[in-house]
Amino acid sequence: MRTPSGKVTEHDFTIQIVLVPEDPGQPGSSQVEEVEKSVMSSLRHDGYKVKPAKYWQRGGTLIELLVQVAQNAVNNKELLMALFGAAAPAAKYLLNEQQRRAAREKAPQAEQENDRPVTLIMELDGASIKLEAEDVESAEKIYEKFHAAHPEVASGVTAESKLKLTASIPKEQEQLAE
Repeated sequence: MRTPSGKVTEHDFTIQIVLVPEDPGQPGSSQVEEVEKSVMSSLRHDGYKVKPAKYWQRGGTLIELLVQVAQNAVNNKELLMALFGAAAPAAKYLLNEQQRRAAREKAPQAEQENDRPVTLIMELDGASIKLEAEDVESAEKIYEKFHAAHPEVASGVTAESKLKLTASIPKEQEQLAE
């Protein structure tokens, strides 16, 4: 929307990023804390506004990614594309986190860890989809997948819609052997 001076106004959105241990029976995972620090650092480095993490249920944490979307996004697709475009870098980062950790370890177990990737669920206004690496290559791909699964929610998105990414972080292999 343009103000009387012709300036485009923006709407603030908060994208919630929830990091939980893969096994909810094992709260307080050091892997969740490691991913939390890495995600926050990387998003800040890339210029995103990130609110500090808070404790979340089941031993996880909540990170809030603050984004602004121009209010001239007049239809649902434009609004969804803006939201998904803002969420895509964080989603891509989360999906690649397991590979980064394995590469840092450079141990024989690292290859086994790639067999158990981070699971990422995106939820918008109560409707959810599982995101894979190929989905987060662009906002358009996320839009297509979400719209195919939930056309009624996609057509009803508003400026008050809530977007949440939930990443389930697997434990390290050495801890599994204990």
